[in-house]
Amino acid sequence: MGQIFDRPAPPEKFLEALPSGLWSDENGGSSVLAEFEEKYPELQTLGAKLREVRDYGKASEAHAAAIRDAMSYPNDESKLVNALKDLNPSVDVIAGWYDAGENLAALVPRLAADVERDLGDKAPGQSTSIKAMMCVLSFMLEFDSAKMSTPSIQNDFSFVRRAQNKNASLTSNILDPNKASVCSMFIAQSSPMIARVAAEIDVPTAVKIAKVASVCAVACSDKRIDPGQRETALAATTAAFVLYDRAAKNPGGAFAASSPVNAKRVATAIKKYAADTPDRLNVLFGAFMYSTVNYSKAASTAVQNIVDR
Repeated sequence: MGQIFDRPAPPEKFLEALPSGLWSDENGGSSVLAEFEEKYPELQTLGAKLREVRDYGKASEAHAAAIRDAMSYPNDESKLVNALKDLNPSVDVIAGWYDAGENLAALVPRLAADVERDLGDKAPGQSTSIKAMMCVLSFMLEFDSAKMSTPSIQNDFSFVRRAQNKNASLTSNILDPNKASVCSMFIAQSSPMIARVAAEIDVPTAVKIAKVASVCAVACSDKRIDPGQRETALAATTAAFVLYDRAAKNPGGAFAASSPVNAKRVATAIKKYAADTPDRLNVLFGAFMYSTVNYSKAASTAVQNIVDR
């Protein structure tokens, strides 16, 4: 199986399966996600979840005044009740993100096995799993990037949690006590989606994910793909690289010399093909450095020099 992933040029079916500009249109990839309704129904909500986290900052501004009011008058229960009422929809949204993370954590090991099987099948077609994996990986990167740049998400949820600890009866209608702790731990992560999925990946699955990172990195330089597909490949190789690093049990993770994915190749692809868009470069290298757990202690000087640009 490793032979397929290690070819100088990615398999044709892999390139054909790369979605183009997946999360850039206003429909949030709904046309692509619809293809998986039968085989991978868990993916149907990803577009909506990404829109929610990207738009959260605007929603948070609307109830910021009520929160400030409640904090300014801590003994006025009516102001706290008013703030919690404003936050009710946001709490539902955050709980929905946790549920999406749980679904992906259960799906990714099965999806990784499907990708390995379909790439090993020389028959044409059989690329649904590959396209689905590209959607999942790029979604996780985009979601975590948006969450990381929106501190009001954790601030709002922490406000509700403090209110729950103070008087649980005030929050019983908006925050399930049995779900509060897990949602809080989920959203406290800087990269919640990737962290949640990585926690459920065993070593054999991690190796499959690493090989996906490798083939995506190679695909970035393939002249047969368009710029939108290259953007997807860059997001997927970055997310897969981070996933492997977090799930691997070996010292150094994805940055070790023995890693099945070459850190220098991934870093080079990011720098070469995202250099013209500084904001995008920051997102990809930000995940490469800060969402991994081994960069600071195991990245080689050569890799660090590429990232430091």
